[in-house]
Amino acid sequence: MVQHSEAYSPTGTPRDSWRMLLGHLERLGNHEIHTAAVEAARMVEDDGVNYTNDYSGASGWHLDPLPYAIGTGEWARLERALTQRLDVFNAILDDAYTTRSLIRTGVLPAQALLGHPGFLRQAAVVRVPGPHQLLLAACDVGRDADGRWRALADRVQAPNGPGFAMENRRIVSRVLPGVYRGFDLRRLSDFFETLRVTLQSVAAKGVESPRVVLLSPGALSGTAFDQAHLATILGFPLATAEDLQVHSGRLWLRTVDRQEPVDVVFTRVDAAWCDPLDLRPDSTLGVPGLLDVARRGNVTIVNPLGAAVLDNPALYPYFDAACRAMLGEDLLLRPVDTWWLAEPSGLSHARAHAESLILRHTSNPLRVYHGDSLARGERESLIAEIASAPQHWVAQEVLPLSTTPSLRDSSAAVTQPAAETTSAIDTVPTSLVLRTFACAGEEGYEFMAGGLARVAPSALDLQTSRHQHTLSKDVWVIADAAATRQTGRETLTAARLGTSLPLSPRVAEGLYWFGRYVERAEFLVRLQREHQDRRNEFEQQQGDATARESHAIGRAAQSVLPALERTALAGSGATARAGSGATDQSGALASGLMEWMVDEKQPGSLAQTFISLTQTARSVRDQMSPSTWSILSRLSRSLRVLRLHQDDAIAAPQLQNFMESTLAMQGVMNESMVRDDGWNLMDAGRRIERASAMTVLLHNALGTSTPGQADALLAESSLVIGESIITYRRRYASTPRASQVLELLARDERNPRSIQFQLDTLHRLQDQFTLRIRSRRLEEALQDLSETVSKLDVWQACITDSGGVRRGLHATTAALHGGLGELASAIELTFFPQAIPQRPL
Repeated sequence: MVQHSEAYSPTGTPRDSWRMLLGHLERLGNHEIHTAAVEAARMVEDDGVNYTNDYSGASGWHLDPLPYAIGTGEWARLERALTQRLDVFNAILDDAYTTRSLIRTGVLPAQALLGHPGFLRQAAVVRVPGPHQLLLAACDVGRDADGRWRALADRVQAPNGPGFAMENRRIVSRVLPGVYRGFDLRRLSDFFETLRVTLQSVAAKGVESPRVVLLSPGALSGTAFDQAHLATILGFPLATAEDLQVHSGRLWLRTVDRQEPVDVVFTRVDAAWCDPLDLRPDSTLGVPGLLDVARRGNVTIVNPLGAAVLDNPALYPYFDAACRAMLGEDLLLRPVDTWWLAEPSGLSHARAHAESLILRHTSNPLRVYHGDSLARGERESLIAEIASAPQHWVAQEVLPLSTTPSLRDSSAAVTQPAAETTSAIDTVPTSLVLRTFACAGEEGYEFMAGGLARVAPSALDLQTSRHQHTLSKDVWVIADAAATRQTGRETLTAARLGTSLPLSPRVAEGLYWFGRYVERAEFLVRLQREHQDRRNEFEQQQGDATARESHAIGRAAQSVLPALERTALAGSGATARAGSGATDQSGALASGLMEWMVDEKQPGSLAQTFISLTQTARSVRDQMSPSTWSILSRLSRSLRVLRLHQDDAIAAPQLQNFMESTLAMQGVMNESMVRDDGWNLMDAGRRIERASAMTVLLHNALGTSTPGQADALLAESSLVIGESIITYRRRYASTPRASQVLELLARDERNPRSIQFQLDTLHRLQDQFTLRIRSRRLEEALQDLSETVSKLDVWQACITDSGGVRRGLHATTAALHGGLGELASAIELTFFPQAIPQRPL
């Protein structure tokens, strides 16, 4: 199969748009380029770029740092062809929902258009103000053997990828800075500014400051990163169905203390799922009543519901005729040769040539098959299925697609750089598909300069959407000599919508729990490290001790280690591991606790806490500092190592790395986030979690007086875990005693780890809220907690009964535990009012 080369002419010489780029890359050499690949892979992971639904840390997004280059002249011709295609699309969409002249005149078959699931009769009267119905559209294009661009697929309903494209540009500009600065490149940021202005412009007339929201399926969407990154760039809030509600003929954004009207919905939810009342009744992703509000003209939905009919490849055989009928022009960008199988001739052709065709369902993107990849029986079974409902299927030719240079074994090369050589860079030709993005502007369609490239070893991988075999590339539209020089860092201007974006209950709750999970992870690591250090200390003492000393050491170990283990497990629902009461503490207990820590299935474990932290961060990605993701990436790497290697030599440095990363996360929270109501709630979560952790620690470590040296050791361990050992040594010239530790960790208002400090901070945070809500329950819970601590008599609390139990301390920790639970409940009821959950009709 002959393939057009993007980089080289048939004679083997570099094409004009590639000559300088190839020269730059060859001067760098293999070693530097593969080092850039390693760095690019690290940045993808550190930035949390994700194209999957799991939280294991695997991104599912792979970037080849070698860009794809296209000259301005070639790009301008492609833009003209794509503009014409969009003009045809707008005409077809307008006609399909009004006069249907294309059907009446036989240009388009009625069944292909009206029988497609994307055609929504319920949305027939819903229009977008202005000359264009399609405000954002994507089209995948590839070249045939003659080097001509062909349309492969359209993404009109909810185009994804602009955020990925910007992220690719950011990474490539950093890993190949010298190469990037050496070119006059068309910028990407102008496209996003046009999109922002366009979305605001389609609000109903008379709206002075239109409110735009980006409607997302949620954090579990495979393109959640793209959605959140796009919302951040545009400066619009990212909303899910639970953030929105309909009443009084309007759409409203639910915030913590009020509701705000929404004028434009930029939806990333498939149209059929957008409204369970008018469309799919089993949908929980949409807003009940949304379509009715759109019919009233009180909200604009972009792209309009019903535009998905244009994503239908069954229309491709009729595009030439539609273009001539609607525009009076010949089609500039031909689609890949396609046969609609409802036509007898198309079905006959598919039967005769199935082994060399791609068989594609017109509305189910998962049902794409290459005939040759199926066994004969499977192919015959598929053809029989198609024959029973041929209107839902098309057959398409396999385009050879053009090739572009990519690093050899790029997905593997990112983990092991190749040795430097003096030869040309080690590349292989890979098949290319280019996703283009267009946005309707004041003077017609404007295009993202280049878009998003995907490459794969085989053209079939791209045409059958086998994404696991593909890499992405940054696309460089290289300006000619007369163009204005535009190189440099991309700058993005986000809309300023008041002092801050509205805080929905979902986002408020996410930020609050993010703060709690960060604090919980740090506490668990501190506790595990102290447990490990004490175990090692007891082992060393046992080795050097006499028989009598050994007995005393064993008794101390039996008291100290289980107490620390109980602290870790307290409130998690887990039970103590076997061996916690064993005489030999040399390894069973430590092994059990570490196994629990790294077990994702154990409630409250370090691994599960990290998963919850990551899920929560993704659910509020548009609120997070970019530094958040590199820290989460380091946490993930440390946790992966701990799962594989739990021996002290490897575990100790990983625990240290994990703790330092959680401290770094708290630094980002404190130093890189605006002190708004969202930050206040996040810090409130931290303070409640820290106070809870200190309460659990004091109860389990000091609640019972232990014989021999164990009491002092547990007091000292409490200080170490509470990051207060140095303060204690400076303040008290004595062995740690329970009463003094209790004073420092519970009552000391100057100690940032004490319970009193957390309560004082919560009082200040309460006064800083700008939200127009107050909760007597919250105020009373906080006041009760403060009184409990202020009334604490540390000497009385440490008096033991005949069984060694410190009843006063137990009573105080029980009161604190209950009070903190009441405070958490009050915060949740005050700031996170829950919408009535949707249930399928």
